[in-house]
Amino acid sequence: MLNSCDEIARTKSKDKNWRKTLRHDLRMHGNYLKSPQFVKDGGWGLYSRELKGIFDEALD
Repeated sequence: MLNSCDEIARTKSKDKNWRKTLRHDLRMHGNYLKSPQFVKDGGWGLYSRELKGIFDEALD
């Protein structure tokens, strides 16, 4: 899922509908994305800054 979200974030980050969809999807997985296990698995270092920014928006 994160690989697909990352591709969308990198190519459609200006599209407000895609951003809304990504925020929703990432929010649903928020507990894992904030967990030590995610960091151990490679964390945000495996994904684009665009995707991390959208995730940060989802937490607001």
